[in-house]
Amino acid sequence: MTVARALRRAGPADNASVEAFLARHASTSMFLRSNLAAHGLAGSTHRNATDIIVLRRGSEIEAVFGLTNSGYLMAQCPDTGGDLEGLRSFWAGHVVQGMTGDCTQVERVLAALGLDSTPCRLHRDEPLFALDLAKLRPPFDTLRAPSLADRALLTEWFVDHLIDTGFAGQSETLEGDAQDRADFAIASATMRFLEVNGRPVAMTDFNAKVEDIVQIGGVFVPRDLRRRGYGGRVVAGHLAEARTHGVNRAILFAASPGAAGCYESIGFAHIGAYRIALFARPTDIKGER
Repeated sequence: MTVARALRRAGPADNASVEAFLARHASTSMFLRSNLAAHGLAGSTHRNATDIIVLRRGSEIEAVFGLTNSGYLMAQCPDTGGDLEGLRSFWAGHVVQGMTGDCTQVERVLAALGLDSTPCRLHRDEPLFALDLAKLRPPFDTLRAPSLADRALLTEWFVDHLIDTGFAGQSETLEGDAQDRADFAIASATMRFLEVNGRPVAMTDFNAKVEDIVQIGGVFVPRDLRRRGYGGRVVAGHLAEARTHGVNRAILFAASPGAAGCYESIGFAHIGAYRIALFARPTDIKGER
C-alpha cells in the first residue's frame, strides 16, 4: 500500500522528530536547527523564531521548511521531487526577505512559493566548508569579547562588512543596520576580537550553534589590515576556545576566494555550495494559483 505524503505545520510535540531529521543533514541545516533549539515551536515572537512546515510520509519526516518572523526562508528537502504542491497556502500573505540553503533546494522552494522570479540584490552560491576541530591548525590566539566601549568601532566595521559581503540594504538604513549589529554583538556571548599590540585587528562570531556544532559568521578584517593572516587567526582562536566547551565540528560558507583561502589555511575542507538569495525589497507570498 502506498503511503501518501502530506504537508502540515509543526508544533511543540514535533521538536524532537524535526531535530532528528535535520541532524541527518547537519551541514546545510544549521540555521534551522539553531532557531529550533533557541526558540522551539510554540510561537515565539523573537525575530529568529521559525514557523516550520513538515512534509511527512506516514510518521516519517521527509522535508522541513521554515520561515522566520523576520522573513527569511530556509529548508531541508533533499528527496522530495515535485512534492511541494501546497506549501504556498501555509504562508500566503507573509512577507519574505530572502532565502538561504542548499542551492537546488532554494530554487525548488522559491519556485513552489512563486518567488523564483523575484529581483534580488544578492544572489550567489558560496563555497561551503567544514572542519573536524581535532584537525584545527594553530596558532590559537587568546581573543576577547566586545564591550560598550567598542560600539563605535564595531559600527564602523559592520558598515564595511555589510558592503563587502553584499548584505548592505538601502544606503539610508546602512548606518542603523550596522549599529543594530554592533549592539547585538556586544550583547551576545559569542562574538570575539583578535588584538595585536592592544588594537583590534579582526572579529568573528557564530551565527548558529547546536549541541557540538557551530557555524562561523561575521568574520571581518579591516581593509587596511588584510593579507596579514588575521582572518585565519581569529577564526582558529575562536574555534580553539569553543573546542574547550565541547564543540567538535564547524561549518561556514565563504564570501570570497580570499576568505576561502584563509579558512583552508586552518584546516577547513570544501564540501559543497550554499545559496544566498536576498530580495531587492521585501516581497509577499501570493495565494495558490
